[in-house]
Amino acid sequence: MKQTLEVKDQPPRRGKTCCQELVTPALKKAASVPEQLWQGVASLSSDRTMSLLILNTLVTNMLLYPVATLVFPVIFKAMPDGAVEQEDSFASRLILWMQAAAGIQKQKAWMNYAAVVSLGGVIGPFASNLAVCWAEGAANSRREQEEEAPGGGIMEKLVQGQLIFLLPLVGVLYVLPLFSAGTCVFMLFLIWSFVCAVNNMTTIYFNAHAQRRLGRDERGRFIANILTIFTLADTLGSVLYSRALSSGDPAAQISSSATILSAAVVLRVIILVALRAESSEPRAPASGASAMISIVKAE
Repeated sequence: MKQTLEVKDQPPRRGKTCCQELVTPALKKAASVPEQLWQGVASLSSDRTMSLLILNTLVTNMLLYPVATLVFPVIFKAMPDGAVEQEDSFASRLILWMQAAAGIQKQKAWMNYAAVVSLGGVIGPFASNLAVCWAEGAANSRREQEEEAPGGGIMEKLVQGQLIFLLPLVGVLYVLPLFSAGTCVFMLFLIWSFVCAVNNMTTIYFNAHAQRRLGRDERGRFIANILTIFTLADTLGSVLYSRALSSGDPAAQISSSATILSAAVVLRVIILVALRAESSEPRAPASGASAMISIVKAE
């Protein structure tokens, strides 16, 4: 059998070129991003707890995480070379031991100190993952009560934990000149480990809360919008701290950064108060499928 394929010549199309046809949909999608973000925010108006948790994560990404990448290097660069090595204190010996155990050998001393504090940001989330697994296994009897709570009582406790470990970080930045080099590095390592641990636990339970509250068809758009907002918040935070670090005096730079971080404390207090007010509101009686489940359990 012989098959013949005839291809007819198509007349050249006038107007838009191929490149223009590809660029136009891309521009339309980019222009629709603000509208999609606004729709995503408007969809959360009925869930006040979710809105508060998103605001809490914005505070973390915008005012807290840039401290590790921008402020800590400024602190360590202001230390004299070899200050930790020559101090010969318990904190300095512990810092040097952690450097050797982790294989941290940078060209400059301040890079070693920054790497040690960053190591705390790795150890903290790892330990928090173990703590979450242990807590989930030990709290099976209370899990249904946690899930039925309007904001999940665990989320209120985690935001409170974030506030508790944020306060020492702000205090250390304000009174930094009172500590020696080794003590400063060790305290930042310890505090940053706890800060990252509780932030990681908050992220885990926030994702679980979002999975319960959102429908299957809403999760994809919600995640895309949230990631976009968080990326913008991180960028704005970096710009904000860069402005604070623009002066030439390291003491003034650290003081300005501590003032910005104090705003995170105030915002987190407001969020915690709002979460407590939300959790104290009476819940509506179960209806539909939830009511049927309650009846079956009662029987």
